[in-house]
Amino acid sequence: MGDDLFLCIESCRSTNTSGALVGNESYDLECITKCSQHHTTLYQSTAEKYTHILQIIAVVLITFGLIGKVFNCIIFLRKPLRGTTTGVLLLLKTIFDTFPLLWTFIFDTKFFVQDDQINASKLICVLSRSSDIFVSWSIGFVILACTVRLITIIHSKRFPQPTPFHVSVLILSMMFCGLIYNWHLFYYQNLVTVPVIDDKNRSFTYCNVLFGRQMGYFSFGGFLATQEFLYNAPIVNFIVSSLIPFAIVATTNIVIIVYVLKAPPKRITRLSLHANGTNKKIAVHQLTSSAQHANNQVTKKDVSYETTITLTTSCVFLTTNSIASIYVYVKSSHRSNRTRLTEDLKTSNVYLILRMLTLIDTVLEFYIYFLTGKKFREEVYQVIREILQYTPLRKYFKFTQTPTALRTLSRNYQKQHIHNNKQSTGDTYSLMNLTNNSTDTLNQQQQQLEKLLDTPENELKETLDTIESSV
Repeated sequence: MGDDLFLCIESCRSTNTSGALVGNESYDLECITKCSQHHTTLYQSTAEKYTHILQIIAVVLITFGLIGKVFNCIIFLRKPLRGTTTGVLLLLKTIFDTFPLLWTFIFDTKFFVQDDQINASKLICVLSRSSDIFVSWSIGFVILACTVRLITIIHSKRFPQPTPFHVSVLILSMMFCGLIYNWHLFYYQNLVTVPVIDDKNRSFTYCNVLFGRQMGYFSFGGFLATQEFLYNAPIVNFIVSSLIPFAIVATTNIVIIVYVLKAPPKRITRLSLHANGTNKKIAVHQLTSSAQHANNQVTKKDVSYETTITLTTSCVFLTTNSIASIYVYVKSSHRSNRTRLTEDLKTSNVYLILRMLTLIDTVLEFYIYFLTGKKFREEVYQVIREILQYTPLRKYFKFTQTPTALRTLSRNYQKQHIHNNKQSTGDTYSLMNLTNNSTDTLNQQQQQLEKLLDTPENELKETLDTIESSV
């Protein structure tokens, strides 16, 4: 459309010398006015079109995203992920993924905040810029979760639970690295005031943001650059946010194939039964080995469950994030030398749309977990059942027990059975003591009766007289 404006103005050349003179050329002012009005109309329609697209995408993302985030938090707080390192990292990633969704919905859709308000308020500017920090932390949690999975599978003979101190140190280190990666948010001023050269000595204030390798601001005219980085920021961003996580995910995939799927861990084979000793020892070994083997099988399934979730999260994130990184690199590195009045508007809005699409991984995580993970699907069904059991809808649904619920019910039944056995044993001991006491009492009474029967008649009369006198 910028080219159309120039072509329209070029067509306004007039042979009439009464027109406006630009250099040696004469232009018809009425024609130029019509071209300007037509361009303004196209400009406004372009801005409104992209705004509507942004708003529709944002509403869809925020709706499905928040539903998925709520379920993810519930699942990660339940067994078998509760208390594990991977479960904690994925839970924190889920929480930090929520902020970019909300930030995009508030600052990029023009529902609540306009560009003029962002460029005028320091607080709003800081909040809008902080979205990049949350995105970096989300990337960090993906890398951290994959690394922990990798180390756990390769180096540990069993699957130990790390201490809270170790987990806290890893998380704080990752968050510190995320802040360093976004150094430009702290180095450059939030609000920049530029004097306007005119007779009124006015000034213009804008919120300093990063777009590709350039610093500038978003306005009604799109992204307007003010300065460039000394290094190629899009390439660095692509390497840090895409290539490094991709390498970690690829390495983890290879390790899973080699160590988990094709070569079962040696610790499982060590739990085989060694039948030596007496029959009693063999029975004890069989019971212990069976219990350990069952526990190990559950642990192995849980580990596969955690690994599947981690890899799914990473792959979806890399796929969506790489698209925006490549687009930003191309658009910010190869800009047209000719002024295109609506090109920046298109570029900035397409970038905002792609930046929203990078959040698809945060939206699709729950639904991909649901489709690919059988255990995750069972946990979701169980959560829905538990929720519906406290609503009037429980009359219309037949609730069946999932394997997890059945295991819990079985454990509770075993505990109750052991408690009842202990109580029955205690009651038996009490009954035996009571029976022994009663037997002793009867024996004593029988002995006293025999003594009375053996007593002479005169002594018996004297005894009766004594009793009567005492009464």
